Amino acid sequence: MEIYIENVFSIDNVASSVIVYRYICKEGSSVPCPSDEISGYRCPAGFYCPSGSSIELPCPPGTFSPMPGASSCLLCPAGSSCMHVSTVEPANCPQGNYCPAMTVVPVPCPEGTYNSLEGALSSDSCKICPSGQYCRGEGNWQPDGKSIFCWLLCITLGAPLSWGDI
Repeated sequence: MEIYIENVFSIDNVASSVIVYRYICKEGSSVPCPSDEISGYRCPAGFYCPSGSSIELPCPPGTFSPMPGASSCLLCPAGSSCMHVSTVEPANCPQGNYCPAMTVVPVPCPEGTYNSLEGALSSDSCKICPSGQYCRGEGNWQPDGKSIFCWLLCITLGAPLSWGDI
């Protein structure tokens, strides 16, 4: 198999917008960019086809490829996660977590904090649990509740406590 490149101009034939698609050509193909699925096909979404390779390669975790015909994978953007091989579309970072660029598995907010927003970019999105409430464990999207013990102690000390402090 070989990979061929096809240059396709925009609808108005303006040469400034050239799109390059990568194809896999099976042996015996009579055309350089077959798309009949018998003699060849365009490199599928979730994969990439670098020049000179004989098969499509899956995008590794932390990357994605949304369009068919890619020559490389894109880095998973901050605020998203790309957990699987051959990711086509990044997943929005879930509540209780944050996702820096190239995140494979979302990072949970630490104990004593919470994050109610999806798509958090960094640990700065993890807010300290409010005074009089507790945030048990990691990955909280909201405070777990009010603590009778914390009410007395937090009012006296004026500081929020994590579950381990109670």
